[in-house]
Amino acid sequence: EDEGVPPGQSEAMATALRARRSPAALLLFDGEGHGFRRAENIVAALEAELSFFARILRRVFRKSHYSRTDKAPRQFSLRRELQGCYNFE
Repeated sequence: EDEGVPPGQSEAMATALRARRSPAALLLFDGEGHGFRRAENIVAALEAELSFFARILRRVFRKSHYSRTDKAPRQFSLRRELQGCYNFE
């Protein structure tokens, strides 16, 4: 059981993000606290992170100036791109 960040807090954060239509993913593993120690959980978490970032970045680049050929590209800013796609402040 995670004493630093109880699972209920993590679940509340994910729920709040989803309510704002912001991307969120949450993985909880039985017997693991803050940080993972079992190899299979570490692999599963890293694969899930990679999948999450790939999904988000595909959306960002699809909606960004990089997909437009009529304009010269600006310097890339992930914050600016995410603000254009999601409810980030």
